[in-house]
Amino acid sequence: MELAGDFPHATYEDWLKRVEETLKGADFDKTLTSRTYDGLAISPLYSRETGPVAPEWPGLAPYTRGVHPAPQEPLPWAVAQAQAHPDPAEANRAIRDELANGVTALVLRVAETAGAPGLRIDARADLARVLDGVDLARIPVHLDAGARAGEAAALLAALWEERAVAPADRAGSLGLDPLGTLARTGALAGGPDRHLGLLREALGAMIDEGAPVSVATVDTRPYHGAGASEAQELAAALATGVATLRAADAAGLDLDKVARRIRLVTVVDADIFLTCAKLRAMRRLWARILEASGIAAAPATVAAETASRMLTRYDPWVNMLRTTAAAFAAGIGGADAITVAPYTGAIGLPDGFARRIARNIQLILREESGLGRVVDPAGGSWYVEHLTDALAEKAWALFQKIEAEGGMARALQSGLIQEQIAETRAMRQGDLARRKAAITGVSTFPKLDGEPAPVREAASPQAPESADVAEASSFADLCAEARAGKAVALAAGGEVARCEPLPAWRLAEDFEALRDAAEARRAETGVQPSVFLANLGRIADFNVRATWSRNLFGAGGLSAPANDGFADAQSAAEAFRTAGAEIAAICSTDAIYADMAAATARALKAAGAKRVYLSGRPGDAAAALKEAGVDGFVHEGCDVLAVLRDAHEALALTGA
Repeated sequence: MELAGDFPHATYEDWLKRVEETLKGADFDKTLTSRTYDGLAISPLYSRETGPVAPEWPGLAPYTRGVHPAPQEPLPWAVAQAQAHPDPAEANRAIRDELANGVTALVLRVAETAGAPGLRIDARADLARVLDGVDLARIPVHLDAGARAGEAAALLAALWEERAVAPADRAGSLGLDPLGTLARTGALAGGPDRHLGLLREALGAMIDEGAPVSVATVDTRPYHGAGASEAQELAAALATGVATLRAADAAGLDLDKVARRIRLVTVVDADIFLTCAKLRAMRRLWARILEASGIAAAPATVAAETASRMLTRYDPWVNMLRTTAAAFAAGIGGADAITVAPYTGAIGLPDGFARRIARNIQLILREESGLGRVVDPAGGSWYVEHLTDALAEKAWALFQKIEAEGGMARALQSGLIQEQIAETRAMRQGDLARRKAAITGVSTFPKLDGEPAPVREAASPQAPESADVAEASSFADLCAEARAGKAVALAAGGEVARCEPLPAWRLAEDFEALRDAAEARRAETGVQPSVFLANLGRIADFNVRATWSRNLFGAGGLSAPANDGFADAQSAAEAFRTAGAEIAAICSTDAIYADMAAATARALKAAGAKRVYLSGRPGDAAAALKEAGVDGFVHEGCDVLAVLRDAHEALALTGA
């Protein structure tokens, strides 16, 4: 007998009726429905009755619910960690330590130019030093070299040969993504056609050798890092993947084999459900691309990397929570490999502790929590299923717009992609400014007396062993020169394709700029710039608004020392004079404001206050309070960035 059998069945309509009674005439959508940056509605409740969801099964096309029909051993996703230290010896020490402590795949971030961040790898010997002692027949190596992807791929191919790694045992990815490089940098020497030709050559070579290594990378990091929505990121991935397939088809390559050598790199952030739905939608959409192209069904290889845009420089320890949430989302979303950024990723090169925490986040989720032992953990959640459907539909519509523009390269060069992402970024910036989207430790609950997180000082990169740089214009020639031990470079020539580069943007940037200016003043004077709290009445009267105001001004690096409150305007003004502050914020109840706010504002102005703010909504008293000297009103939903910039201007802080 079922316990639920003793109770009447409750339908969605029954629930909706109760909700409408509770709302008492308030609009349901405005009150209880939120929307993503793609305009997708997020309802408060989902059930079988809210709409049909096509039944799908794990392990079967379109692979929405994952690649495996049953739990896997070894556990399903690879624990990857990125290495970018410019000193090959230091990089090798870190790699050996990571492989000994649970990492199962390596990501090598290669410097694109002299002096740029990343590993300095010019010749096979440089790469050999970085990978000294690494079993390349067992450990996948994924290259992240941007504009130097062709050269790095040739060097890795040469190292595989040098170490007699059989083609069937070669694992990892070569990272060729010319359109991603164009989007990120705004320039592609030789134009897309030349680089797509290089990609075709590399694909053909790996297919001929029978190496299972991924050659082409479809990297969504430039789009996500510029502020793109989930659907915009997916649409860019689809359009880039289609461009790769077209290039391979033009060369007469076997598209069934090509499709299995394309690696999709997506970004995961702390929005767990939306991120999970994005990974599921990516697999479904890629399966649709293959089906429409007449290619045999094959699951997408999806690698996930925690978002750089969510990392903060101030109070970076909160980044551990952000990356944990993101890694969790990637795990339940079915990622094949996950790379977790160290919590100091926005500050500098991570030390050993930061790297250990990054990999242990994955190990705890995958092994100790058992997350890797469950097939499609989100399956059966009506919320996730509906969100996956809606996201896939939106992304497909955006993909069609890119195709109508002439494909990904033309969409970048025409500015279509940049304009779409700029609109989304502007919406995000508006929500951040009003703290509708809060950044813990930065825009909310800032810690002004926190100690800086430790990072490593990078050693100067060693010069390549040989100054004999061999230029080549084909992948075969690059590989030949790499086998000969020469430093290799892709020969310049032909046109330079250009577009507006996508900005590398972090959510916390605007607030951090204000904190930087305040910290510079403290370093110069030894005193933290401050706001005087003109607290009126008893502690019970002003405490809530004073605490809230202290949090708000702290987001701009301005301290707001507590006090026991003042009984009248003159005592508040006298305390302001002795405090040595230049700006003030009045805090109390609306009732006390009616009696004392205007007089307090006048007294503070007379005492020399350059700015006077009032905590709370002024209502009908706004005009009178402004006339009395109130310069601005701070309350939930106000433009916090505008208030803080105004305060910085009054204090003559650099960067205001």
